[in-house]
Amino acid sequence: MVRLTLILSSLIFLSSFSKIDHLKKNDDGSIKSILVGKKISDSPFDEYIKTDLKGDHIILFLVYGCEHCWNAATAIKKLKDAKLVNDVIIMGSEAGETDTKKKFMEIVGTDLNCTIMDYDWATMPRKFTGPEPDMPPPPLAFYVHDNIIKKVYSVMPSEEEFKKVKVK
Repeated sequence: MVRLTLILSSLIFLSSFSKIDHLKKNDDGSIKSILVGKKISDSPFDEYIKTDLKGDHIILFLVYGCEHCWNAATAIKKLKDAKLVNDVIIMGSEAGETDTKKKFMEIVGTDLNCTIMDYDWATMPRKFTGPEPDMPPPPLAFYVHDNIIKKVYSVMPSEEEFKKVKVK
């Protein structure tokens, strides 16, 4: 019964997202979102991130078993390695599966040098799709400067792209 509930919840969650082709994008490749300009405490992350994020941070929202998410984590790691951000916070979920976090760590690497938090697959995604039905599925990267969400990406920016939008 629990597995059936997880499967149904996953299907409802995924069907609630619009296709990425229909996203409203900004000129810099980020997506338009009602979360841009909000403090972390006024966003769906408030349940998980309890301290102010000073400086430049990326919150990477992903599902551990998703190959696109593995690629996103690798791309975001490059921003951290290039010292373009102070920290990366990976918020991941196994989404009802088992051992996907372990596989994620094996593929992406254990040297991520970032904060990793697990989120509740049953409730967290609805916090995004409730107020913003067009929010795409993970992976999503949220660029945060001094505790304010500045950009949201469904396709991870390269180092050069990120340098152009980073708050100076």
